[in-house]
Parts: sequence; C-alpha cells; structure tokens
Amino acid sequence: MQKLFLIVLLFCFAVSAYAANASYVIKSVRVDGETLWTEVEYTFIDGSKKTIDVPHFQPKDKDTITQGIVNREASEKRKIDAQVTNEALKAEIYKDVNKSIAIIK
Repeated sequence: MQKLFLIVLLFCFAVSAYAANASYVIKSVRVDGETLWTEVEYTFIDGSKKTIDVPHFQPKDKDTITQGIVNREASEKRKIDAQVTNEALKAEIYKDVNKSIAIIK
C-alpha cells in the first residue's frame, strides 16, 4: 500500500512539474499583412526570462495563436537545454586542448 501511495505521489509531482515548465505574458500584438505577431515574455522554471516575437501566419482563431505561443516555448526550452549541454561538453573537451591523443582503430 505504501508503494502505491509513493507511486501516485511521484506521478502527481511529475505532472505538476510538467505543467509548470514556464509561464508567459503577451506584451504586445501587431498585424503585418497576413501575419499576426505576439511579443511574448516567457519565464522559465529556473526563473530566467526571454522576450520573443512569435509570428502567427494567417491564424484561424485565438486557440491557434495560443498553441503557437506554447509551441514556441518548447522550442526555446530545447535551445536553452542545448546551450547548457554545450557548455558542459565544452568544459569537458577543454581538458583535452593541446593534449596529444592517440587514435585507436
């Protein structure tokens, strides 16, 4: 019974953590021909903020625009994660700078 409770508790925590990956505030909206632009300020789970112009080409409705904003957050999160990974790899590879390394085939 305790294991089941722990599993349910962990699941609830995971779902709530996933749901709170980021938040956003629409700062402004403008129209340029067929494209509606939203200037969006994202606040990520680590507290960092990034403001981005998100284009919506011929949006059908508000839900389409909202989905575009949410999708853009996921893309930006992947970029941030990649930058963090690259910095960690850079530090690891930097140890080998100017070091002779044998090639083994």
